[in-house]
Parts: sequence; C-alpha cells; structure tokens
Amino acid sequence: TERLRIARDLHDDVGARLLAALHQPSLPATRATVRDAMGDIRAIVSGLAGERLPLDHVLGDLRHEMARRLEAAGIVLEWPPEVLDGPGDDAGPLVDYPIYRALTAVLREATSNTIRHSRASCVWLTVARAPEHLRVIFQDDGQGLPTGEGADAEPLGGHGLGNMRQRVAELGGLCEVLGGEGGLRLELTLPLAPRTVPLSKPSVQAVRA
Repeated sequence: TERLRIARDLHDDVGARLLAALHQPSLPATRATVRDAMGDIRAIVSGLAGERLPLDHVLGDLRHEMARRLEAAGIVLEWPPEVLDGPGDDAGPLVDYPIYRALTAVLREATSNTIRHSRASCVWLTVARAPEHLRVIFQDDGQGLPTGEGADAEPLGGHGLGNMRQRVAELGGLCEVLGGEGGLRLELTLPLAPRTVPLSKPSVQAVRA
C-alpha cells in the first residue's frame, strides 16, 4: 500500500541519511546531510497529504545535492538549464510523490555508482521537459559499470539500478542504462503524472554500449 511504501522510504532514505550524518568528517558535511534528510521528510509528508511538488524545486534540490556529493569526490557536475520541448509553464509543473521519488532515487543511485565505481572526472546531466513527460540524461566520463563480483561491485542491471528501473517501469516510464567503456549513460523518461500503461515494451532495458 501507499503507506507501507512511504514507511519504506522513511527507513531506507531518511534513516540511512541520519545514520550517515553521524559519521561525517566535519560539521558542515553533517549539516548538509541532515538538510537532505529534512528535505526527504518534507517530500514524504507532502506525499501523505496528497500534495504535489513543484518540479523546478525538485530539480533545484537535486542539482545542489548532486553537485555537493560529486564535488566531495573530486568530480565536476555540468548541468545546463532545463530545455522546454513545446509550450510549458516556466515555473514548472507539479508532480506527484511517486514521480518525485523515482526521479530522485534514480539520480542518487546513478551518482553513487559514479562516485564508487567510475573513476570519472565529470558528470553531464541534461533535462528536457515536454507537456506530458520529463526526459533526463546522466552521463559520466568514467569506466562504466563494473561487471565483476565483490562487495563493492554491482553488475550492469544489478540490485541498485535494477530496483530503480523497476520503480520507473511501474509508473509507466523508461530507464535505459548503457555501461560501456565510454562511461555510464543513463536515459530516464518519466510521465509528469503516474499512469499504468508503459511508454513502450519492454519498458526496462539494460544494454552495453
């Protein structure tokens, strides 16, 4: 149910962030992690209340969070202004909590993979918004996703990104991951309102460039 899913998000996201805050090396890093957790709590409360979240605020928070995490790992984030494909409100549409959750979860997981595995120096992220859907492309210049086994290795299409692809598919979106020598490339398309019919079949793909 919706309440069980939100309870899982409280445990997996907020709980993990607060635990991480206890082990940060500096007070500024601790404060930043706690702020991220507070942002997640606000989004979850909005979801419980049936409220919708402004997309421009969601993207702004993600840009700030990703830039901070990548900078701490010595990786540059290049994120140009959003592209509007067709007519749209400059302030951005409102999105339901499941769309917010899928978008943030996918980009956080992609960022984590880049930091942990890629040896990248730069991440490029582009966002294009059409009236009915949002398209996001995440690309780094690293070595792609690992295929070996081990505690820190996640095969292409493994648990982290695999779970995210499933979450996106359930909303009628597409998540394609390419992990060849040119680096990790993730292409995400999300409807701006949840729907039950996928954009195409198969709705989840993982291919090697």
